[in-house]
Amino acid sequence: MLSICAVGLASGVMALAVARGGLFDALRARLRGRLAELAECPLCLGAWLCAGLWAVQGLPEGLAAPVAWGASWAVSTATAWGLERLGE
Repeated sequence: MLSICAVGLASGVMALAVARGGLFDALRARLRGRLAELAECPLCLGAWLCAGLWAVQGLPEGLAAPVAWGASWAVSTATAWGLERLGE
């Protein structure tokens, strides 16, 4: 459970930083097509970041990949959404 929360929180913060942060403006300006859409949506980007983090870290013992990915994506979405609302 802790690893799901950790992956979700990390991907939510990273997704929001890439999608909305000034540090990544130049990168987002160069992207085109579907990749540009992905880079501007923290919720979409969070899904891919969760998948990548699970691929690097490995899955928790006894947990299926779709369950770990879906649960961490839910945490990522809530994190990105909540932090974005706090910034308004």
